[in-house]
Amino acid sequence: MKLKPNEISDVIESEFGFHLIQLLEIRGQEYHARHILLRPDYQKLDASIATHFLDSIRVLIQRDSIKFEKAAKLYSEDKATQDAGGMLSDPQTRSIKMPLDGSMESGLYFTLDSMKVGTISAPMPYRTEDGRSAVRIIFYKTKHAPHFANLQDDFQKMAAVALNRKRNFAIEKWFMKAKGDVFIYITDEYKDCKVLKSGEQ
Repeated sequence: MKLKPNEISDVIESEFGFHLIQLLEIRGQEYHARHILLRPDYQKLDASIATHFLDSIRVLIQRDSIKFEKAAKLYSEDKATQDAGGMLSDPQTRSIKMPLDGSMESGLYFTLDSMKVGTISAPMPYRTEDGRSAVRIIFYKTKHAPHFANLQDDFQKMAAVALNRKRNFAIEKWFMKAKGDVFIYITDEYKDCKVLKSGEQ
């Protein structure tokens, strides 16, 4: 928005890489622009400085010179967890209680599986959702014993299950109504499908 028509920006870094942006024209609140994007090969970046820095933070936390939550707020570059003190959450339910099973990101699962509650991992490389190489330390805060689901302890998870059931019911209801209005050809591969046969016209 600071550029004038036909002006080209300096090199700008964003979460996607490095950009050169040219503003072509402005019409009120609308703008017409183009850019050139270069993504560095994040696999070739040297992570040794970040590794040493995280290791020094880890030592400070272990010596109780700083709390993990405060260190995450001060030093983490992960915008999704920084304000929450580095707290990870289940991407499906948004619950901070994550199941330690195959649904968890594999690198995180194998790290936590070999850790004890209250310990901090050594700095370890991982890949962010947008494909960048990064380094992180993990603090294993608590482990919850297996229990029967209840609203007090598992509200977010139960709400997600209820919402999914409601969605599936709505889709199934729509499908049963729509299948009488449209022509459906069933290949031999699916001829034994009970969903398609139930309520058949």
